Amino acid sequence: MSATVSSPGVAQLLAPYPHVANCNLCCEYADEYLNDHPGMQVLIAVLDHHDSAHANDRLGRSAALF
Repeated sequence: MSATVSSPGVAQLLAPYPHVANCNLCCEYADEYLNDHPGMQVLIAVLDHHDSAHANDRLGRSAALF
């Protein structure tokens, strides 16, 4: 298993959640939205994304339609 490499902002945001911080898909998801949304909003979305087996995207364009 390869180590997750993410931006310092993503690493800091996800540090309290090592099971998520070690998930490449979740780190990429966080990195995609972190510059455009408040950190707490991204954190909530990433935790939901991880818990939904990467099916939910609270910050995506289509999220408002659901």
